[in-house]
Formats: sequence, C-alpha cells, structure tokens
Amino acid sequence: MFIFTPNTLIKSAEVNANFDELKAKTDYLSAPDTSWKYIGATGQPAFSNSWVNYETSESSFYAAAFYKDALGFVHLRGIVKNGTVNTAMFTLPTGYRPLRQIGFAVNSNNSFGNYRIASNGQAYLESGSNVFVFLDNIHFKAEQ
Repeated sequence: MFIFTPNTLIKSAEVNANFDELKAKTDYLSAPDTSWKYIGATGQPAFSNSWVNYETSESSFYAAAFYKDALGFVHLRGIVKNGTVNTAMFTLPTGYRPLRQIGFAVNSNNSFGNYRIASNGQAYLESGSNVFVFLDNIHFKAEQ
C-alpha cells in the first residue's frame, strides 16, 4: 500500500493500486451472509429449559441463530419465548464463546431484560420476561 503526503504528485496507477489492495482486504464485507447457524437445527446447539423460537402465523421474526464473521465477532439474532428465566437457553459451541461472562440489555416483552453469555457458552436471560426476548444486536468478540 502506498502512503501519500501533502503536496505529493499522485499517479493514477498508485491510486488504483491502493483501491485494489483495499478491495481485496474487504471483499468479505459485501458478501451475503449465508453462514447463520440455527438453534435447534440438526448439528447445531439445541434449545434447553423449555426455550423455543417465537413463532405465530403472523410472525415475521427470525428464528434464533448465530454466526461468526471474518473478524471473529459472534452475532445473534431472532426472538425466543417460554423458557425459564435465569436458565440456559442454549450453549454456544467452542470457538463462539467469550473469554469472560458478558451481559447485554435486550427487549424482553417490551421491557428491559438482562441477557448473559457465560464463558462456557451458556446463553441465558438473567432477568426479564419469558413472554418474548429479542436476541438481535447481541454481538461480541469470540475468544475461546
């Protein structure tokens, strides 16, 4: 990669080389995500403690799922219901876990809920309502 300083004559070939290198390093950012792993699907973590996907005939919400991006961040999405609060919903596999327990504020029946992911991968609603819980916008760096 070239570094330009003020008052430097820039050749178009050098600019193009910078863009080509940047594009090569960021191509994954524009690629569609096809790697979501759905909780409860064959070969994926199962729901536990009566937690299930929130599904109704009118539902347009995503099923509970996770994936790890090219930078090593784990992303969750979906909406779940019916389980026992402060018990594991599911356990993230090795490679998708935080080094230390982390917490997130979530929408839990249109109120505040406290969502935790432990270093052993157990994901659970620490406090809130089991009527429904959004997992959208939960993301963290996978460290183990």
